[in-house]
Amino acid sequence: MKRVSLYISVLLISSCSLKNEYGIAPYHRPVDTTSNNDSAVDLRTDTSILRLLPNTGKWDASVQAYEDLQYDKYLTRYSGWNGGDGNYSHVINDTTTLWTFQDSFIGTIDGARNRDPALNKFVRNAAALQYNKSVESFVQLNQGTLNNSKTWLMYDNLESNDTKELYWPGDGHILNGKLQLLLGHLVYNSSGGLDHPGTDLAVFSTPDMALEQVIKNKVIGDISYDGGIFDDDDGYTYIYGNTQNFLAYDLHIARAPNHDLTANWQFLTANGWADNPDNYTVLEDAQTLPNIIKKNNKYYIISQGAVYGHQIYLWESTSPTGPFTNRRTIYYIPDFSWGVTYNTTLHQSLSTQGELVIAYNTNPNDFAANFNAAGSADLYRPHFVRLYNWQ
Repeated sequence: MKRVSLYISVLLISSCSLKNEYGIAPYHRPVDTTSNNDSAVDLRTDTSILRLLPNTGKWDASVQAYEDLQYDKYLTRYSGWNGGDGNYSHVINDTTTLWTFQDSFIGTIDGARNRDPALNKFVRNAAALQYNKSVESFVQLNQGTLNNSKTWLMYDNLESNDTKELYWPGDGHILNGKLQLLLGHLVYNSSGGLDHPGTDLAVFSTPDMALEQVIKNKVIGDISYDGGIFDDDDGYTYIYGNTQNFLAYDLHIARAPNHDLTANWQFLTANGWADNPDNYTVLEDAQTLPNIIKKNNKYYIISQGAVYGHQIYLWESTSPTGPFTNRRTIYYIPDFSWGVTYNTTLHQSLSTQGELVIAYNTNPNDFAANFNAAGSADLYRPHFVRLYNWQ
């Protein structure tokens, strides 16, 4: 789930009434570069796709960073989904990718990139299918059309719940032809903020993306186990969860046997693996949303730093359970004064040579800035960067 969005939601609700106008078979490794660097395509040679970003000393000198013009353009949309955060890309099969988003706008954007609030709907999550990795392919899954669209996954399938309790979709994977998708469950409290009572799990048939079941309360409590997962060769899927620790988050780990998120999880505790979690943490450092990757027998965590921080860090370990050490900065999000940045996610199915493909989100300080001005549709959205020589 989006680690800092609880703060943003409180800000947006108080600032503008428009907010609530509403790998290997049988499983895929969604975030493992070892299965994505068999291509000879070096996108760096095409300046229409990538633009080299100058390193002014704010990240590791060996890392080459490129703005991904192609995928920035892909999500610069004029009809349907046109802005949001909390984006994940899930490999469904060899020809299909599912994109999921958390809070989003759906509707129509004009040629000046102005978002008219009368022509757009605010929904709590959204999804689209991309076929054959074509940047011309974006098939919206939300019910309805344009500003009559509905939230993709509504709590209890009730649109009225959008202002009461809701889902923010997180990480997931394919097991035996089914998509298992983790859901952050959020509930509005009496102060207008959002509480996190637990993590739910949705199961979809593929490739038709029909929802088969939602397992409620897969994990109860404020540890948000919906941000990042990793399917390892030992038969387990490791699930990485966070609890807030001032401006950063402490990292917790669970695991599911046979890569099956519907099975009974175990939790890493101070005394080893157990059926119930305790307060044991694996990493107490400036991370906000864990993305896990394995390459050359090392496990890496990639995460944005402290809440609204611009540093993107990398830690490494010889085990999926840590300890994670040797933190270094592999990118620094450019400074800007009009909003905040958060929610960096990894999109390794887009990688062609083992480079990291990351997307970070921006969000204006003033919710009203999303409307009624040229360029207003470009403030609340993901931005894509590719990082080479990141190890």
